[in-house]
Amino acid sequence: MSDPLQLSVVSPVYQAADCLHEFAARLSSVLSGITDSYEVVLVDDGSLDESWERIMEIARDRPQFRGVRLSRNFGQHLAIAAGLAAARGARVVVTDCDLQDPPELIRDLVNKADEGYDVVATLRRSRSSSLFRSLASRAFYVVARLFSSPYVRANSNTLSLISRKVVDAYLRSFDRYSQYPFIVNWLGFRATYMEIDHASRAAGSSSYTFSKLLRYSLNGLVSQSTRLLHISTVIGLLFSLMSVLQVIYLVYWRLTRAAVVPGWASLMAVVLLVGGANLFSLGVIGLYIARLFEQTRDRPFFVVSDSTDDARIEASGTRREWMSPTETAGASRVESRARR
Repeated sequence: MSDPLQLSVVSPVYQAADCLHEFAARLSSVLSGITDSYEVVLVDDGSLDESWERIMEIARDRPQFRGVRLSRNFGQHLAIAAGLAAARGARVVVTDCDLQDPPELIRDLVNKADEGYDVVATLRRSRSSSLFRSLASRAFYVVARLFSSPYVRANSNTLSLISRKVVDAYLRSFDRYSQYPFIVNWLGFRATYMEIDHASRAAGSSSYTFSKLLRYSLNGLVSQSTRLLHISTVIGLLFSLMSVLQVIYLVYWRLTRAAVVPGWASLMAVVLLVGGANLFSLGVIGLYIARLFEQTRDRPFFVVSDSTDDARIEASGTRREWMSPTETAGASRVESRARR
């Protein structure tokens, strides 16, 4: 396109067939009041319900809507990356389709971006989820800030607006375990944050089970920083120092009192504690090695199986093909897709 669209909206879709039509109607009403030059990219992340059929219906009835279907469930953040790769707008809004983030907030994001910000992100002021989910979320952000990345902001939310240069930088920076809000923060563009209240889901329930949330949390801790490795090293040094002090104490006891030092129970407790610390350190190293293994296999981060128009996402995005961190072939391919 010689004249790129002013605004794109990217929304990952998973098991959301019941709320897509309402989402599309509310989104169309909001966007048409902002600009006539917009598009909406709905990314079906391997849904098992009728989400793709709903997306095709919406794309048929509303020409500004496009659909991209992934071959299987790759996860929310890789689905967002697929949508960003397909988006053509000078600005891109990322939002979920479950209506917990009201589409009407997009106007506020655009108004804030007009003040000169490249990133307008949102933070959850309140959640409509269960008490357990709320407490777990708070605990995750506390742990993430302490043991992971300084770019983790408490109560980060998916709803955000980013400029085209942020989109291009994101596509050259993310990896298989990236979490969208954290990478956007890490990029360092001029950003501002808005607090919002989460609404209730329009239909259905969250697809994040306890095991998925646990895996998501581990990925967030490990993929954003090497600080856990530093912590395991410090733990090893502390226990080494403790063992040296214990040896000095035992020698002193033996020389001054000429007696066998009692306390086998306490000695066994120390052995078990040190063994646990060693296993913890090995486990942390194993997590990083596993992620290195996944990255070096150079498999596609996502695979596109279908779309509602002729726009295709090339080979579905290995870093070698179009997400190279260097400003070479990867950047040019992303830019060429943005101009199509």
